[in-house]
Amino acid sequence: MLKLVACDVDGTLLPHGHTQISDEIVGLIKEITDKKIIFAVASGRPYHNLKWLFEKVEDRIFFIPSDGAMILHNEKILYKKAIQPFAMVNTVKPLIGRDSLSVVLAGKYISYVMSEDKEFKDKLRHDNRNHIIEVSRLDEIEEDVYKISVYGSAKSAFSRQIMSGRHSDMLDLIYEDNGWTEFVAKGVNKALALKYVMKSLKAPANEIVVIGDNINDVEMLKLTGNSRAVAGHPEAERAAGSIVENAEEILRIIARKGDLNG
Repeated sequence: MLKLVACDVDGTLLPHGHTQISDEIVGLIKEITDKKIIFAVASGRPYHNLKWLFEKVEDRIFFIPSDGAMILHNEKILYKKAIQPFAMVNTVKPLIGRDSLSVVLAGKYISYVMSEDKEFKDKLRHDNRNHIIEVSRLDEIEEDVYKISVYGSAKSAFSRQIMSGRHSDMLDLIYEDNGWTEFVAKGVNKALALKYVMKSLKAPANEIVVIGDNINDVEMLKLTGNSRAVAGHPEAERAAGSIVENAEEILRIIARKGDLNG
């Protein structure tokens, strides 16, 4: 019997091009949690965005937002590793006003945006249901920041150096694709957060299922032979126990049997 199912969101529970979690996925999460199996969503998205996406089942699931920087259940923070203010200032301040880059800083319920691009800001507000505050200075942010996301291409050598991730021993470059370059505190990733959940549940690797699709899912896919990669990214496919066309087919088996093979 499984104890834990952990799923990535974008490209996994939320197919590319979709903006809302389907009723089918919501129903499967309810069926799985009715079997006393813990369900966790592990995503690069901030908590406030995941909370909105999964509002129909938010009281049933564990949230691992910002690529593993937090773990929450029923609004309670079980674990967190925020970015140190010094590291945030040293990374963000030199980028502001350079190369038309936009910066988004993820808090718990709010993300903070520093950008001159009105179209970018409008889209960000829409996608995050207005859980966005525009700031011009970093000292306007009075809460922990769990992720730094930079949107745009660095044109100057100085900006490229900063965005390479090699300038700081306090941050890890966690994601780089589709115009985004994203940083978290050193040592943060989905796998380490998931290990924390596994330990608290006393769930061994053979009693968990992990489903993901991208480079930031690789380490958690390696945690168990029961991992499944949604086809598309070669590194995720190599890390997983097997490859599937979509997450729904695996969740349907678990909802029906309480296991992958039972």
